[in-house]
Amino acid sequence: MLSVKRIIFYQNGMAHFIREGDSEKTITLTLRASALNDVMKSLRLFSDQVRILSVELEDQSTILQDDPVYKSLQSDNPLLSLLSSIKGIPVSLQLTNKKITGRVLGFDPDSVKDKKILWIENESGLHSCSFDEVTSIEILDPQIKSRLSRSFLPFATGNKNRHLYIRTEGEGKLIASTVETAPVWRICYRLDVAESSKLYAWGIFDNPLDEELNDVRISLTTALPVTFEYELKKGFQPVRPVIKAFDEEMDTVPVFQAAAAPAVRAAAPGFAADERLASFEEMNLSDDTFDSTSTAEAITEEEVRFDPENKASIPPGGSAMIPLFNEDVAVEKRLGFHPDLTSHPVHIYLWKNPRKHALLRGPVSIHQAGLYEGESMIVHTSPGRDVWLSTGKDRSVVVNKHKESYRTLHGLSIGREYLEEQLTQEE
Repeated sequence: MLSVKRIIFYQNGMAHFIREGDSEKTITLTLRASALNDVMKSLRLFSDQVRILSVELEDQSTILQDDPVYKSLQSDNPLLSLLSSIKGIPVSLQLTNKKITGRVLGFDPDSVKDKKILWIENESGLHSCSFDEVTSIEILDPQIKSRLSRSFLPFATGNKNRHLYIRTEGEGKLIASTVETAPVWRICYRLDVAESSKLYAWGIFDNPLDEELNDVRISLTTALPVTFEYELKKGFQPVRPVIKAFDEEMDTVPVFQAAAAPAVRAAAPGFAADERLASFEEMNLSDDTFDSTSTAEAITEEEVRFDPENKASIPPGGSAMIPLFNEDVAVEKRLGFHPDLTSHPVHIYLWKNPRKHALLRGPVSIHQAGLYEGESMIVHTSPGRDVWLSTGKDRSVVVNKHKESYRTLHGLSIGREYLEEQLTQEE
């Protein structure tokens, strides 16, 4: 069994999942149905001893998508649609007062009673009955019964989970790496204002899987890798040209120059001896340094990845908070005033971003001497730039606004028989 050991959350709605465990002849991965295309697009398998034979996907909805039996179960009247889809198949019908065994021919409408008439054929001839009289149906064809049983599976499991089977040979540790959708992680702050003020940051993330996560290493990065959806689990059958057996039609058939088919590379029998790896911490699974001992690594001034030392345990569909950093800050408290907004000044906390990387946008709760002062928002702030936080009005101070204007006479002149003044106005 492979269990999740590490998750790297990005801010593009994706997450990198690392699963690790001991190999078995067949390893089953339970995946979200919505994640199948992403898993097929990104799955990587690592081992120094185990040979990967095949990876098989179980998705009955894809296998059965063109099966008339499966389609009949999706209709508004599944029983009526099922009988219509198995014409010619032997069935046993239990009616209200008798039992009929034979092959299904189909339905005719009863225009008088506005009911469906079901026709059955057997050795004694054709038989009709009202569809309303049917109390039970037994399908006698074993192949159709099997298809019907398979058709129920997607409805039983819903659109929730699918299974991926990894066939292996040999014994050892196996690591599976996938990239799947996940909610974007968030950040929030606490600012403790004192003689030695502190800024605390918490990262918030979710468990999008239908399995419990235990002692999982978490990384939170602001990186935004390019990602897209691509349909891989559903096969595509192109429409081929039809060649008719008439000379006048032959000219319309497209003719393409034949090209050599690319060679198919055989499956590797495992890693070579010089590539043997002891555990997943030693594997270079991506460009990220998984064993970073620091709690935060500034990739650039504007991009950062947090690698908290604490591991997380999260129930299915749950969320968790994990501390990211705490930093000394020199906070200056001021009063600010905007004449167009209020008659009271507001409390402003001014400090500089002390980190080597940008502070990310998020809410901040401000406390002074252990008491709640208010809340504000930290906007995206580059290293060394000022952070301004306003928390609330100071109602003990009232600013009286008074507007005055002055007109100053600079001179008089007569022009075109009019007296002209030269004035300036100041407010």
